[in-house]
Amino acid sequence: MRRKQLAKHLDKRELISARLLIKYHSKRPPDKDVKRKLIEAAGVACAVMRTTVWEIDKVCLFRRDEKPLLTQVLDKHFCFKNAAWLASTEDAKKKLVNEKARREWLSYIRRSMLSISFHLNTGMYLLDTDAGHRTIVGDNEIDNMDESWSKDFVHDASGNRVIDPADPNSYQLAAKTNPQGKKVLGSLIEAYAQTGSSGPVHVSFELAKTYSALQFARLIIHEASHTFRGTTDVKYAHDGSYYNQTPNDMVNNADSYAYAAVSIGSKTLHDYDSLQGAAYTP
Repeated sequence: MRRKQLAKHLDKRELISARLLIKYHSKRPPDKDVKRKLIEAAGVACAVMRTTVWEIDKVCLFRRDEKPLLTQVLDKHFCFKNAAWLASTEDAKKKLVNEKARREWLSYIRRSMLSISFHLNTGMYLLDTDAGHRTIVGDNEIDNMDESWSKDFVHDASGNRVIDPADPNSYQLAAKTNPQGKKVLGSLIEAYAQTGSSGPVHVSFELAKTYSALQFARLIIHEASHTFRGTTDVKYAHDGSYYNQTPNDMVNNADSYAYAAVSIGSKTLHDYDSLQGAAYTP
């Protein structure tokens, strides 16, 4: 039976820079400031990917020693530290004992980084998630999807977020619907992409107003790794168990590539907390 094709939610394309095409709903277009921030974030994403590939190439192609930052990134975001044969232990001469094994694993990581960098640097197509209005994701109606897609913050009459009585450290959440009663995409969804496709990625243009360019670049790289390398969400960096995984899992984890790239590209080892509002300093 032929699959039902749903009408496209977004209806307006715009080329806002030489290598950045965006798409949004004509009733809710991004303003000039948001467009400027999208261009800036896209530029940062491209820059950190180029730097990341070059730093990895020095080790994999030119057989140079790992720089301390690269060692820290591999140990932290790809969990090399959790595998005895990959841990960054040093000999008496301060050389990595597991240098050869680490380089072999790094070569695998390099292929993914190179693919992400190529696709982003040759042209980027970003689509707005249009949270609060979108009723479909791909060929699926949000009404028929897991409720987490429509989760949103509960607000009181004054517009303030309501604390969850069961957990004073978090806010109360509920499925968001439009005036017609259909579930719509919630604001908790930063972005999404079709894993293993070669198409565009959806990102929340609204977040460009509050995220730094480096934060938004991390978001773009994360989704691009899904789109162009078929990565999965094994663990998110804000998850407490993120650093307890195995290298086997993390070489296929989207956040590992995103956080590694923004760390190497900005010459600062970042985690979820340190990236909040962090500026890009090449």
